Amino acid sequence: MTICARSRRAAVVAALMVGMLAGCGGGRSELSQASPPDAVYVNGRFLTVDEAFTTAEAVALSDGRFVAVGTDAEVRALAADTTRIVDLGGRTVVPGFGDSHIHDAGGGPGVDLAGTRTIDDVLAAVAARVEITDPGDVVVSNSDWHESQLVEDRLPLRRDLDTVAPETPVVLVRGGHEYVLNSAALARWAITTATPVPAGGEVSRYDDGELNGELVDTAKALATLPPPAGRTREEQIDDLLAEHAALNAAGLTSIRYGAIGPPQYRLLEEMRQRGVLTIRVSALLGGPRGPQATAESVGSTIEAFGVGPDDGDEWLRPAGIKLMVDGGYEGGLMREPYAEPYGKGGTFRGLQVTPRDSYVEIVKEINRLGWRPGTHAVGDDAVEQVIAAYEAAHAETSIVGRRWVLEHGFLPSPDHFERMNALGIALTAQHHPYVAGPAMTRYWGAERAARVPPVREYLDGGVIAASGSDSGVVPFPPLQTFAYFVSRATMHGSILGAEHKVTREEALRMATWNNAYLTFEEEIKGSIEPGKLADFVVLSDDLLTVPDDQLDEIAVLMTVVGGEVVFTDASLEAAAPVDLLLVNGNVVTVDSEFSVAQAVAISDGRFVRVGRNPEVRALAGPDTRVVDLEGRTVVPGFIDTHSHTFRRGERGLRSPSLVGLGSVRAIVEAIGAEAARTPTGEWIVTTPIGEPPDYFHLPGSLEEQRWPTRADLDAVAPENPVYIPIGIWPYPVIFNSEALSRLGITASGPEDDRHVRIHRDPSTGEPTGLIEGMIFYLPSPLWGALQRMLPRPTPEQQRDAVRTALRENTAAGVTTIFESHGAQPEFLEHYRALRASGDLPGRMVMSYSVNSADSVDAIDRWMGRLADASGRGSGDDVIRTLGVTVAFDGATQFGAAYMYEPYLDIYGEPTTGSTPMDQAKLSAIAELAARHDLRLQFTFAGDAAAEMILTAIESANAQTSIVDRRWLMQHFQHPTPDHVRRTERLGLHVTGYTAVDYSKGAAVYVDRFESDLWKNVIPTRWWFDAGVNLAQSTDGAHYEALFTLWESLVRIDGRTGQSLMSPAKRISREEALRMYTINGARVVFMEDRLGSIEPGKLADLVVLDRDIMTVPVDEIRDAQVMLTMVGGEIVYEAAP
Repeated sequence: MTICARSRRAAVVAALMVGMLAGCGGGRSELSQASPPDAVYVNGRFLTVDEAFTTAEAVALSDGRFVAVGTDAEVRALAADTTRIVDLGGRTVVPGFGDSHIHDAGGGPGVDLAGTRTIDDVLAAVAARVEITDPGDVVVSNSDWHESQLVEDRLPLRRDLDTVAPETPVVLVRGGHEYVLNSAALARWAITTATPVPAGGEVSRYDDGELNGELVDTAKALATLPPPAGRTREEQIDDLLAEHAALNAAGLTSIRYGAIGPPQYRLLEEMRQRGVLTIRVSALLGGPRGPQATAESVGSTIEAFGVGPDDGDEWLRPAGIKLMVDGGYEGGLMREPYAEPYGKGGTFRGLQVTPRDSYVEIVKEINRLGWRPGTHAVGDDAVEQVIAAYEAAHAETSIVGRRWVLEHGFLPSPDHFERMNALGIALTAQHHPYVAGPAMTRYWGAERAARVPPVREYLDGGVIAASGSDSGVVPFPPLQTFAYFVSRATMHGSILGAEHKVTREEALRMATWNNAYLTFEEEIKGSIEPGKLADFVVLSDDLLTVPDDQLDEIAVLMTVVGGEVVFTDASLEAAAPVDLLLVNGNVVTVDSEFSVAQAVAISDGRFVRVGRNPEVRALAGPDTRVVDLEGRTVVPGFIDTHSHTFRRGERGLRSPSLVGLGSVRAIVEAIGAEAARTPTGEWIVTTPIGEPPDYFHLPGSLEEQRWPTRADLDAVAPENPVYIPIGIWPYPVIFNSEALSRLGITASGPEDDRHVRIHRDPSTGEPTGLIEGMIFYLPSPLWGALQRMLPRPTPEQQRDAVRTALRENTAAGVTTIFESHGAQPEFLEHYRALRASGDLPGRMVMSYSVNSADSVDAIDRWMGRLADASGRGSGDDVIRTLGVTVAFDGATQFGAAYMYEPYLDIYGEPTTGSTPMDQAKLSAIAELAARHDLRLQFTFAGDAAAEMILTAIESANAQTSIVDRRWLMQHFQHPTPDHVRRTERLGLHVTGYTAVDYSKGAAVYVDRFESDLWKNVIPTRWWFDAGVNLAQSTDGAHYEALFTLWESLVRIDGRTGQSLMSPAKRISREEALRMYTINGARVVFMEDRLGSIEPGKLADLVVLDRDIMTVPVDEIRDAQVMLTMVGGEIVYEAAP
């Protein structure tokens, strides 16, 4: 990606701006009249956290700093014509939050256990990853979870993991101090009951003496986790930018990393140099720790970072050297034994991770080198060791005023506070009990657990405590930390240590000014005062006054760092001066109420306001573009859920085009002209004869009322093989002599088979060039041979062709397509290339196609490689991959639909169609897709095919629930009422191409069937009445959205004009429009972003020349698309 410098658009920076004001004058400020502020934020409640904890109404900003803090009148008086005025609407503003001890924001590429709430949830998540893991590879979890979040309040141990992973090594990483291994993982690293336990670690056992898989602190080194997948430099920066964005969204403007290595520090330095940091960073540099740590290694450790103790600036600086005395709360070093764990019989006191004497010498050496440590200490014995070591270093060279830090300090003794104050030792305090309170109680007993951390005691003892999270061990949102310290309420609903509550003012100072103090930055940040960096957070409520039980409902609405907005909540976007207004329209929103509006406002590619003209016009700023719709109708962008856009584009590569040619003579002349410019021997492949996409009334509509023949083609192209393919109707293909020769078709053979019939001269047996049944629906040796011979277009030709097809889509109002069966991986590369070149005017979602000829084992392995298509898919708002597709039977008009009852094929003979596999294989594929968490799509037509597919899905669902996975039934032309009920119960979605009645009509659904089956072809009414999500599709034929929408309402036979409407097909205009918009968005899991015109959604819309909701129904097909917009950008505009 391209990384931009630290600047933001004015429209985003002023997300609350309502106007521009001029002014002059004073106010409490550091600003002269000659230098008006860049921005003023007014009408707020600013909790300044200055020394007196004063409040203010407004602030002025210039060059990234506060230049005035005071009343509205004082600050407004400073504004000039160029000043942005931001009205906060009375909201509360606090200094930017800091996190004094954070590792990361959680997440990662491992198994995600953050949302698990039971042991079964954990095992299910592990099992899902095991299913897609190659033999011999190790399954590793992310670390941001804790057993106390589980109902069982215990760790999933070895025997639990073995039930879902008997052969695959599994390592659950829990926080920063613990692994849990299954039997296969223990065996991989040869860890047995005889393995020596490393000093400072623990290897736990069951009551029967067997290993339970738990490795604590230094014992984790017994297992060597596989390295993470390689990431390029740009990808690493992207990862950190995304992480910082998440922290910004929580209100964090400064963080202090709890320990990082040289590579990450250098990455942060590069980000600072590029100007892309959105959060201020200080970092503890990882120092020596563990049984082998020595003072002699301190110098080389520091050298590896290449920085000095006082290096850096307000964006990045070292915070000291990270050391560690004991373990986490599963290994904190205590003076008195633990209450329970590890079966030690009441003798376990925790873990000495770094030997006591070594630790003291390391601390002294750090002091000699001019650095300061931040030491991890949990238990009371560990806290004593830290303070004693700091005192020993101080005895050599004073550390007073250097703000050495105690990290965590869960259980201090009463004498510790005075000793800390004497040396100026500060504390970082986190809210671990919010998550882990039950585990702490189990390990240490209720009395000790209730103290953690005793911030009340520290503050009363005069110690400066800075709050933080220790994320990803504990969630990082600073408002959650704030709420815990003032309420002591855990996620489990209990109050743990009520006597240790702090006041809200104290908690806010801990999260702001105290954080700045920790890094010697209290003069430049941590409070809202003139001259300080303009880091602040706008909140939805006043965190000083809301009841305790509503603290967790406070939302961060805006985060500003150095005067630049780095996060704005969607609820504020509607108040911003916007990029674009569309006014005086008839906006059919397709929201849940199907409401109609007059105007929409768009910024940054999204709708930010939908409503009446006055309220939307009020959002206009000086740079806002305003478009008068003059009463025209606006609808959401159309979504084609079965488009075949790529294949439609490829059809345009054929030359010559025979479209519009009304005689054999004209067709032959066109082929002759093509032969004249085609090298001898090369194939000439034309478009089908007739008018696409239906190719009605052939050959009767040709002047000669016959097809061209071999002789006609030989006359103009004797030395080039010529192939005229068919359209969607079962007409014959046509070859000249050279093509017939290459295919081996002569007077003596081959004979006709079940599908293919060769027209021959009755007297000589010579082929006439016309052959019926040569189509991919009807596999035959001749069809396969032809495909191998035909020339393939070059990638450049394919890209040009699909570019043309995409432009046709946008001209028809289609903004999103789903490429399903028949899609190839190369399609995805072409779409990505078009996007890179700026030639992708819409959104696309693509499925991978199952090769039905492959074995079940081969399909299993293939599915295991499709992580990008699993779950709800992957990608972004423009290109996504989603699921896999099985093409099961074929088109009814070719006799390929698999039906219960016989019907007539293209030769007038009875058939029930066919399928590419039996029930067992189909069910196996469905079960594999469920286990691999791949959304499965089926393309099919017949009722017997539907029965097989539903049986397969039900079988899969019995093993792994797919009810919420939106498996997709495409086309589904002939369902029975029972099929509809089962589809609804399974949570399946359906796409239907309602224009089949127009294109195929009575010639297929009436003439070839004995029953009244035509009445129930794509029964849209049935699906709506059953509550099944039904979306529209075009199947690569009538891609014109308005035509297809019209046909869904009238169901007319295009050949005859006869109505094929029935009660099973009748739907309303609202339902028809929902099919093409919001229902399509649901099919591709994008209903939160697409499918309706609502604030927050992507600004995809179509402007029409008439109101399709009110005009006579037959006028809908004649409606014109005037403008198509994707993400707020115009991708098609009709000529004036």
